[in-house]
Amino acid sequence: MLLRGVRAKQLLGVLHEVDVDGVLLLMEHANVELVVKLCNGPLEDVVTRFAGSLALVLRHDAAAKAVGQVTDSLNSGLQAAAGFVQDVRDTVDRGKTSRGSQAERPYVFGDFTRGLLAQRRDGSSSTM
Repeated sequence: MLLRGVRAKQLLGVLHEVDVDGVLLLMEHANVELVVKLCNGPLEDVVTRFAGSLALVLRHDAAAKAVGQVTDSLNSGLQAAAGFVQDVRDTVDRGKTSRGSQAERPYVFGDFTRGLLAQRRDGSSSTM
């Protein structure tokens, strides 16, 4: 997943900063899905510079375990936040539709509330 999810230039930057053992520790203990997100986001330069220091810390068992838990939790939190944002967008789109507009049209005050009312009326469930 790491090799398919990260651009070659980004991966080469990390490989330049981290020795092979460090890369193996990073791959073993850090949540790979989170690493891919960070490498492809606005923090990609920070990730490259931080990878070497993190690899050194991962040589200690307690730190490696903690990094694994923290990165798993961060990734779960990001997934939950993305799901919430999608739920809000879906509710707003439902509100736009209920007032006779198209989902692609701009937001109008009240679309979210209309969407919630339409959800309740239709008996649809949401995670919100």
